Amino acid sequence: MNIFNRFLAVIGLIIIALVGAFALIFPAWTLAFMHSAADTGHNLFGETTWVLRQIIRTIAAILFLGLMGLLIWLELRQPNQKTVEVTNASGGRVRVASNDIQQRLTREVENLNGVISAKVTVSARNKGIHTQTDAVIMPDADGAGKGDEIAQTVRSIAEQQIGVKLLTKPQVNVKIGKVKTNKLKDLLTPATANTSAGSTQSTALPALTAETSTEKISPTPNP
Repeated sequence: MNIFNRFLAVIGLIIIALVGAFALIFPAWTLAFMHSAADTGHNLFGETTWVLRQIIRTIAAILFLGLMGLLIWLELRQPNQKTVEVTNASGGRVRVASNDIQQRLTREVENLNGVISAKVTVSARNKGIHTQTDAVIMPDADGAGKGDEIAQTVRSIAEQQIGVKLLTKPQVNVKIGKVKTNKLKDLLTPATANTSAGSTQSTALPALTAETSTEKISPTPNP
């Protein structure tokens, strides 16, 4: 958006420069043109009442001011940056990539008990970050308590471990998820499978040893 605003600024300056130069060189023609434009506008709304004309002008002024205000806000607001400055760095100026912060926070939130999945979105500014977390939690988990735990985790990891400043409170969106039975079986199956595999291997090894020892002590046939 900054490029678009610069383009508008350049075009506007060019127009102002040309019109200003023309008005200074040909002041009479400029005044005549402005008078003609005013007469045209008066004739256009000549049959309307004064109240209706004022309403139309007020609406046009509000729309113009709204457009100008939007362009000014887009120009002055800080764009989303790719890196953010670490506040607790004492040896120099250190910056961390916003993508790395996002991945770290997502991983830490997903490791919390009762969280099925999570996604942390980080918007980096020059002096800090804004975070939004979308988390799916277990059906038996407390939504308000788990959301507060997620917010505290995001703040603790960001400010204390990574060292970046949170410009606003962490925003957390919690959704109650459904855990399928197959997922619970998958969580329990690896331990059972490893135990079964270990017992099978320990049972199979003596059999191989017995066969090997039998082959070694088998008598050699007489010639």
